[in-house]
Amino acid sequence: MPRSSACLVVLFLALAAGSPASAQMDLELARLQGRWVVTELAEDGQVVAREAIQQFLPGGGQVEIINNTLVFTSSDGGKSAKTFSIDPTTYPKRFAMTNRGGIDGVGIYQFDQGKLVICLVNPNEAPRPIDFAAPTGSKRILMVLRRPDLSLPPPPLTSTPQVTAKEPLPRSVTGAVLTDDQIRQMLVGNWKFNDSYGSMLVVAAADGSYQTFRENNELSRFQQVFTRTPVSTGTWRVEGGQLQMRIGNSTAPDRVGRTVPLFVRSVSDKDFIFVDLLGRVGSAVKVP
Repeated sequence: MPRSSACLVVLFLALAAGSPASAQMDLELARLQGRWVVTELAEDGQVVAREAIQQFLPGGGQVEIINNTLVFTSSDGGKSAKTFSIDPTTYPKRFAMTNRGGIDGVGIYQFDQGKLVICLVNPNEAPRPIDFAAPTGSKRILMVLRRPDLSLPPPPLTSTPQVTAKEPLPRSVTGAVLTDDQIRQMLVGNWKFNDSYGSMLVVAAADGSYQTFRENNELSRFQQVFTRTPVSTGTWRVEGGQLQMRIGNSTAPDRVGRTVPLFVRSVSDKDFIFVDLLGRVGSAVKVP
């Protein structure tokens, strides 16, 4: 066989066999496939409590990896997907969260005794991590995932006390007394208020539907790189000076089907002051 022909045969066989890097990539992707649950999370030096992970992350921190896509399922059954890329030929192995417009996070990953450990950072804030740590000032997210143990029951969810309305509280609106229709028109939009967990964003749509999103300070970087999921969804209406929010879906199943009344004290194009059934006064500000 002529020397040139022999070289072509060798080249063809090498291409047909595939490169070692390609085989390693296939092996790593195969190891990543399936369901995982976030069991540990730290952001910029702050360890996120297990209760916060279970309550505020999509699906209680559960995620499914399909090919090169992370699929999150929220409490109302809605799904959101984020694509990623890996490079297992480097040390440490590289991981990146991608989108159509660019990259949301760069980092590293490793398998550690059945756990998947990922350390990420926003590329606009800091360089790619070189070790698995998220100290204060690093701007990093350190996340540990495990395969879900289907034999164990789901963790208990905290619940709010069951209360029923008796006599309606008197309505006091600053300035002129507003009609229900006027209150309804002014409440359409995005409202933000603070509680002991952080910030809550309530999106009240003109069609009478609403969504709430938890803007927890502990999880701000996770939500920035991965996804933000509704804490609850449902419908709202104004009747007799009351804002009545009926919960259709929630991260806490025991709250589904409840109607939460808030008594309007005052509302404007900037802020909203209300009283709940326990007599606590709350306030929210309107945001873009």
